[in-house]
Amino acid sequence: MIPLLRHGLDIYPHHWKGVYVCAMGKNSKHARGTSTEAICTLREGHCEDDFDDVEGGGSSGSGDADGKQGRHAPLTLSCQDTHVTLRPWNPYQCIIAAAICNRLIHFPIRSGSGVLAIGCSLQTLSHFSDILGPEGQLIGVIDEFHGERPSSAALRKFFRAHPRVHVMVDDVMTASLARYERYLSLPLCSKHAFLMGLHRRLGASSPIGVLNSAPSSETLVKHIFSFLEFGEPPDIRCLVIFHCPSGTRMDALRSLALSQMDIVQRWRSSAKTSDKAPKKMERPDPDSDSDGEDGPNRDQDDPDGPDGDKSASAPDTRGDSGTRSRSKDQSTRQWVFLDLPLENLAIDTPNASVSSKMLEVVSALKRLRSGLRTGLLAKEQLFLMPFFPNHALLLLKYLTHRDSSGKKSSTKRAVGPPMPMASGSSAEHVDAS
Repeated sequence: MIPLLRHGLDIYPHHWKGVYVCAMGKNSKHARGTSTEAICTLREGHCEDDFDDVEGGGSSGSGDADGKQGRHAPLTLSCQDTHVTLRPWNPYQCIIAAAICNRLIHFPIRSGSGVLAIGCSLQTLSHFSDILGPEGQLIGVIDEFHGERPSSAALRKFFRAHPRVHVMVDDVMTASLARYERYLSLPLCSKHAFLMGLHRRLGASSPIGVLNSAPSSETLVKHIFSFLEFGEPPDIRCLVIFHCPSGTRMDALRSLALSQMDIVQRWRSSAKTSDKAPKKMERPDPDSDSDGEDGPNRDQDDPDGPDGDKSASAPDTRGDSGTRSRSKDQSTRQWVFLDLPLENLAIDTPNASVSSKMLEVVSALKRLRSGLRTGLLAKEQLFLMPFFPNHALLLLKYLTHRDSSGKKSSTKRAVGPPMPMASGSSAEHVDAS
C-alpha cells in the first residue's frame, strides 16, 4: 500500500452516482500493465469491510481462486471531526461490481430509490446500502435452501453496520406478499387481534389490557409499534435477482421474475390506496407502441433511460397526450437485473453458441409459451469475463401495460397453486408457467 501511495493517489467520482474510482500508484513506472484502480462506494464514519461472501454460486473469477485478486482494504479519510470511508467493491466477488468494471451502460440503482435484492451476498447488499443512502430502501431476500447462506453472527454484524437494510430468509420460489409483510411488519390480522385485546369486553382477560392502565399508554403503544412496523409500503423501482441454481429451466426463472414483480406491484398499489388524494389513472397512449415490442419501432418505446432523461434523438410532437404517456410509463416502469450462470440453465439447445443461448433466454423471458407478453423487455446484456467467465448479466425493463400474461382467461395458461395473500391486496394472478 505505502509504495503505491508514494506514486500518487487519485480519487474521482464514477459516472454512476454513488460509485467512486480510487487509482493508486498511477504515476509509477512499475504500475504499467497492472491494475491499480478500484471501484468503491462511500460511507460516512469508520468501518471495516469484513463481508467476504462470494456470489455466482460461490465461485470467483478465472485465475483468482480465493476471490482476492485486486482487492484493497477500506480507506478512511478524515477532516477535523468528519470521517468518510471508501469501501472497495471487489469485482471477483460481486456480480454488479464486475458489470461496472466491464462498462455497464444502464445502472438504475440510485440514491433514494428502492431495491429488492434476491439472492445477493451481504457484501453486495452493503454496497447497495452505501449507494442508496439514508433515504433509500433496500430489502434483501436470501434463499432458505442456499447452501452457503450467512450465519446468524454474520447477519447480526451486518445489521449493526446497516440498520436501515431489511434482510429475510425465505423460499424465493414460493415467496408471497403475505410472507414478505409478515417478515417486515405485523399482518393485518395481528393488528386486529391487538385492538380486540384493548376492548373492555373482548380483551377483559387479555394481558394487552394492562396497557390501558399504564401512564401515557398511547405513547407507549406507538413506541412498541415503531419497532414492529416497516412504515409505508416500499416504493421498489429496481429488482435484482441472483438466484439460478443448477438445472434451472427458463419457465422457472421467468415465473420467479414475474412473481417478484407482482409482489412489487401490489406493494405499490397498497401505497397508492393509502394516499389521501388518489390520482386518476391514465391509460397509456396507444400511438406510442402500435406494433408491440416485436415491431420495427420497438427501440423507440423507451425515450427515457434509467435516469428519466429524455433522449435527443427525436422531438416529441404528441403534446399533452405524449407527456401523460411518458409520465405513466415512468410510474409503471421497473428495472430487473438478472444474473445468468450459463452452465446452470437448462435450455432447449444446450450445445448452441453463447449468443444463441442468450437469444433463447431473452425470447423465453419476453413471452410465455402461449405467446402472451410478460411485459419484460431486454435493455442490455453484458458478459462478465474475466471476473465471472460463465456468467452474463441481463438488464430488463418491465412495463405493466405490456404484461398480458394475467389479462387472459385462465384456460389459456397453466394455473399454479393458490398463494396466500395479504388482506386488502389485489387478486391478480401471476402466471406460473
